[in-house]
Amino acid sequence: MADSKVDEFGVRKIYPSNTHPNRARPWLEGKDDWLDRRYNGRGDWNGAPISTDSNGDVIINFSNDPIFGGGGKGRFPVLALRVIQYYDLEWNFILHNERDQSRLRKRGFMGTKNDWKNVEVTMYFRVDGVVNPLESFKAMAFSVRGGPHHSSGDGAWWDPRLHRCYATAYYVRLNVSGEGVLEKELAHDRYALPAIFSGNIDAGSEITGRWIGMKGVFYTKANGNPYIELWLDKNPENAINNWERVLFPNDAGEDIGRWPRNEGGVCGGERNERITWGGPGVIFKLDGLTRVSIKWASVREILPPEGWPLRYLLSAREFPFPFSMRALAQEHGLTSPISLRELTQREAELYPFP
Repeated sequence: MADSKVDEFGVRKIYPSNTHPNRARPWLEGKDDWLDRRYNGRGDWNGAPISTDSNGDVIINFSNDPIFGGGGKGRFPVLALRVIQYYDLEWNFILHNERDQSRLRKRGFMGTKNDWKNVEVTMYFRVDGVVNPLESFKAMAFSVRGGPHHSSGDGAWWDPRLHRCYATAYYVRLNVSGEGVLEKELAHDRYALPAIFSGNIDAGSEITGRWIGMKGVFYTKANGNPYIELWLDKNPENAINNWERVLFPNDAGEDIGRWPRNEGGVCGGERNERITWGGPGVIFKLDGLTRVSIKWASVREILPPEGWPLRYLLSAREFPFPFSMRALAQEHGLTSPISLRELTQREAELYPFP
């Protein structure tokens, strides 16, 4: 069945959904098992009240004003699977299975084959309060390709042998001041520098006090490089789905290995490690915002616009080159010829690359 051009909220999809069983099902605010797929570690979700508006839409009402003891920060991690599915038969919590980046780049996922990887993250939000203007940046951001330990730390975020290494991430950020920003984190609080700023982008008008739609799109290109896009629906109060790609800074949006940490590599990775693997958590991240309403939030696995060439799929799992078609046919149990396109599709289904 053809993929719908809109999600269950009626919000337009930029790229079609990847519905293969190895990929995570969409997460949609207020729909199906959305509550069971929240990661609620220390500092996450912050007990944000949930209400319903006159149209029946679920609204997350974030309020964390420093005047009342809050920190003006919110973390809303959502998981690729339900929380209960990250326990093994002996009830050990196995949200992550791998943190060594030299192995992650070959394995392709941090927790399970269902980890979020090529995703389109969407949210409509209204900012009604920000922290003191003298504080650091005030922004809405989306984080992908890592675990949810950016916010919780599980009590040991400072130990590079433990949870710090689960906090890999690409970010796309929209500052209240109107800047679009890309960031890469190779371990908790270990960022590639400098961040990539777009300069001021036209968000339509003042970002606070009105609804605005935001999409972060993250995918691996056919050449194996991660790529990031920022889209805005600037005036949804008039009519939704007027999406405009406002940040796609050519080479700057593509991690070609020239976006390194100033110091050496961490967690078994290189200084310029590209985050090509999937992660169990996607985070809606609020910084310096004290009162925010959120609706129609979603995360979907997508089919990257460039697709996947067979050579890249085989290279990702270290299949030797030049490769033998006979060996591939034997591996897939083929008894009759198939097209190269079908063979590529089989590879993409069996192995979670890129």
